[in-house]
Parts: sequence; structure tokens; C-alpha cells
Amino acid sequence: MANASTNESGASQAHALQLQKNKRRAFKAQITSFGNALKDYQDSTKERVKIRERVERLRKQFDQFNTLQDELGLVEGFEQSEAERETVTEQYDDVIATAITLLHEVEQTPTQTTTLRTTESPTLSTSSTAIGVHLPKIDLPKFDGRLEKWIALKDSFSTMIHSHPGLSDIQKLHYLHYQARLNPPSSHS
Repeated sequence: MANASTNESGASQAHALQLQKNKRRAFKAQITSFGNALKDYQDSTKERVKIRERVERLRKQFDQFNTLQDELGLVEGFEQSEAERETVTEQYDDVIATAITLLHEVEQTPTQTTTLRTTESPTLSTSSTAIGVHLPKIDLPKFDGRLEKWIALKDSFSTMIHSHPGLSDIQKLHYLHYQARLNPPSSHS
């Protein structure tokens, strides 16, 4: 009877190990599939959204993969597990870097510019037709480095700039840098 219980326990452990290996294999297949999709990329708004979503999903799954590798390392052996982790991590990093680079390339064109006006600065106006969005003049509250003014700037920036779907990350960064340059922190006693 004890022998039957040992056999069942061994079969159960083998089954659990196989499930873990299948999860690892599925993650690796998703990386490969995403890499292949990037090679055949045809630019459109829908495809850009799909890339962002896949990047986000893969990032979450990568954390799960690392946990899985830790568990498999106990069974397979540390060296084998770490070699597998290193190989998959390199593939993952390559695909994520390719996706992010591709998004930056298609979202930025040489003529892409913005319009910005703050309460104490002249208007900087240029064409934004390269991205198909006419950017409004944006008045951000003045921020002089004091903590009590930070919330107002943060809320305004989040609402008017960060959540604006027509602005690329680099444009958002330019707005923030421009605002900081116009209103350098002052020293207060």
C-alpha cells in the first residue's frame, strides 16, 4: 500500500513538473510569436495598440517566468535552470527592445513638433501635422519648486499632457522639460 502511495506521489510530481515545463515552453513560444509579428509589422493605430498590449502582457508574464524558473531550478538543477533563464531573458529583452524601438520610430517623424505656451512664456508654435493632431496651446501652472505647488502642476500635467492620446512619450517629456526650464526651483527659507 505504501508503494502505491509512493508511485502516485511520484506521478503527481512528474505531472506538476511537466506542467511547469509546459508553462515555460508557452512563454518562450509567445516571445517567438511576438518577434515574428514585429518582423511583419504594418503601421496603423490598431497595430500600435496591439504592440503596447503585448509588451505589457509579456512584462507581466516575464515575472511569472522567473518565479517558474526558480521552482524548476530546485528540480532541474541550478546550472541548467540558470542557463535556460539566461537564454530566454536574452530573447525576451531582444523582442521588447525591438517593439519599443519600432514604436518610437513610427511615432516620431522629422517634422513632428508641438505647440506650447505657459503663463510666463511666449508661445512656441510649429506644425504638428506629421502626427495628425493639432495640439492646443497648453497653459500649465507655474511651478517654482515648492512642494505646495507640486500637486497643481502634477494634476494639470497628467490631465492635459500625460493622458493626451495624440502625444508621444518624447513630446510629453519635452513639455515637462520646457516647464521645468521656464520655472527653475527657487530657494526658500
